[in-house]
Amino acid sequence: MVLRRSTSPVSSAELGHPAPEQRRTSGFRPDIQGLRAFAVLLVVLDHLKLWPHGGFVGVDVFFTISGFLITGLIIDEITRTDRFSIKNFYVRRARRILPAAIAALLGTWIVARFVFNSVRVDETVHDIWWSLGFAANINLANSGTDYFATYQQPSLVQHFWSLAVEEQFYLVWPLLLLAVALWANRRGAGRAGRRLGTVAAATVTASFVWCVVQTGTDPSAAYFSSPGRAWELGAGALIALAARQGMTLPRRIAGPASFIGVVGIVLSAAVIDQRSTFPGPAALVPVLAGVLVLAAGCGAPVITAWHFPLINKAARYIGLVSFSLYLWHWPTIQVVDALVSPDAAIYYPLVISAMATVTLISYYAIELPFHEAGRASAAELRRHLPGAGLWSRTSGRRAVVVTAMALCTVTFWVFRPGPAVPPAALVGNQQSTTTEPVSSSGATLRLEIADALHTTAWPALSPSLDEVVAARTVNDGLGNCAVVASELPPADACSWGSPTASKIAYVLGDSTAEAYMEIFRHLPESGATDWQVRFIGMAGCTFVDVRIDNPVAPVAQACPSRKLAAVDLIQQTNPDLVIVTSNFSAQIDADTGNLLPLDEWAAGLQRFTDLYRNAAKDVVFLAPPPVEKDIQTCYTALSVPADCISTVTPSWSGYATAVRSIATTEQAHYVDSTPWFCSSGLCPAFVGTTPTKRDVVHMTVEYADRIAPVALETLAADGLLT
Repeated sequence: MVLRRSTSPVSSAELGHPAPEQRRTSGFRPDIQGLRAFAVLLVVLDHLKLWPHGGFVGVDVFFTISGFLITGLIIDEITRTDRFSIKNFYVRRARRILPAAIAALLGTWIVARFVFNSVRVDETVHDIWWSLGFAANINLANSGTDYFATYQQPSLVQHFWSLAVEEQFYLVWPLLLLAVALWANRRGAGRAGRRLGTVAAATVTASFVWCVVQTGTDPSAAYFSSPGRAWELGAGALIALAARQGMTLPRRIAGPASFIGVVGIVLSAAVIDQRSTFPGPAALVPVLAGVLVLAAGCGAPVITAWHFPLINKAARYIGLVSFSLYLWHWPTIQVVDALVSPDAAIYYPLVISAMATVTLISYYAIELPFHEAGRASAAELRRHLPGAGLWSRTSGRRAVVVTAMALCTVTFWVFRPGPAVPPAALVGNQQSTTTEPVSSSGATLRLEIADALHTTAWPALSPSLDEVVAARTVNDGLGNCAVVASELPPADACSWGSPTASKIAYVLGDSTAEAYMEIFRHLPESGATDWQVRFIGMAGCTFVDVRIDNPVAPVAQACPSRKLAAVDLIQQTNPDLVIVTSNFSAQIDADTGNLLPLDEWAAGLQRFTDLYRNAAKDVVFLAPPPVEKDIQTCYTALSVPADCISTVTPSWSGYATAVRSIATTEQAHYVDSTPWFCSSGLCPAFVGTTPTKRDVVHMTVEYADRIAPVALETLAADGLLT
């Protein structure tokens, strides 16, 4: 469809068309290429190194650039040709986006089939369909509300959410601009430019207000929301409209303004993190910084020393290939993560060389030919098809670079290290982690664990590892007992055993305690008929006197009250036994945003225990399973059992030592869990035919049933179940 003005012709100035000296606003901007480079490098570094921790603001800069460029192109076409073709606009967008995007999605699916387990492949196919429909943001917003999504592996195509936001925006924005322009022209000369600016400003304001409100109520939905992100693209659009009205920065301050904008983007990446109120209003910082760079280049030469960070050859080249780099960097990182430990010396050379290889192939073989083909006549189309002219002098050099990067990647892959823990070599060379007496069932379990460490091929497991990875809950048997809430769940929903039992035990802790409940809820059935067991913990809530950060807002809000409710219950009922357990892994202090040191965590556990210790007859600190390998990542289509063998890490041992010391101080008991999972410091992913864990820390329900007799015998041996 082609839209034309129905009124008499109006001057270029009425639609904001630039005067001759201002027309460079729609021409090539080398500083924008450099701005793209800064944006994409921030995103890549954040995903690769988790540094800078606010590197995700690079996406906000991309939104601002996109709004600026696309709006400028639309306005320029309307004013230059007196018409605008909706069809041609979307054809150009499709040619610009689809070939490289589809190639990335197809390549990700093919590689995933050879690398990842079948569950992750199925999830990838599901996410790819959403991405092809430019609705990845909707998919992620829906799945991100699940607490246990924090224990699942990220989507291989999750970065396509930003493309979805852009394309959803451009389903509406061109039509809105056209409608306003045509309406304003009918109203009289000189109104179109002002009306467009007014509508754009109103759109930005409304979207920003919605973003701030939604961030306060549902941060996950706000992050992926097109209406909530529209103001970022609209901010760039406002600069494009203002420039075409002749409103540009004075030349004497344009260079410093551009440099300040670059500094602002870098600082925003350093200051903003996942705890910030993002995207609203924290995203204002990178967006305004990006807007400043865009505005500084409208009407002033971008050739001064102030512009060097943006216009140097390296920045311009990275900006040139930034789209392909963005498409491929995330799946490349995920694939390499599945094959090589991030701690291996080869990891970063391998991931960087692989990322560079696929980026260059994507740009030169797919993105560039299709992009150039859109500018060619029918007679020239043939030479722009993928692969045409590869051996010209310039393209030949590019081909050499791509080939060299591919060979580098293959070389790194061939000489990558093998499994970090060769079982046959290490079993028997580690010291035992416990000196406690071993029951007959415990001895049998240890033999089975030792046998699993020597297994060289995956046996037939029940459930299969694919079924384990596909699981979405820690313990279905808990029912409503696992609901996140400030108050304790009803006693009848979370208690096992006779209501008239003479003794009561409480299980207190986070989702690790939920997993252990599969053992303890069967206590009354094991012969201890005079016991009742009640779960009073909550997933994601660490029962220490420190405010622990949790990315799931409902958990973070409910945890403080839930801890106080548990203390009140213990003080009121004087239970015979309190069993305490939690994840032994580093956590973030919610007050400082920094990693919580072990001694502060231990002091918080000590203070919290003091609140109820005198009210409980006995207290048991139960160690969680050792934390190292995650079955969801170590188990792949190419893995062997040795790839999933965990060790008792120094960090885990540090937590265990601290908790053991607190148990001594509190005249409580400490139960070491390592004999249930490990032999000589090594912990297999399965024992017999049963998988041990469903992720990095939580037991499978089947393995909890398997070790229940051993665990209960351990407690009985300490005189705790008498």
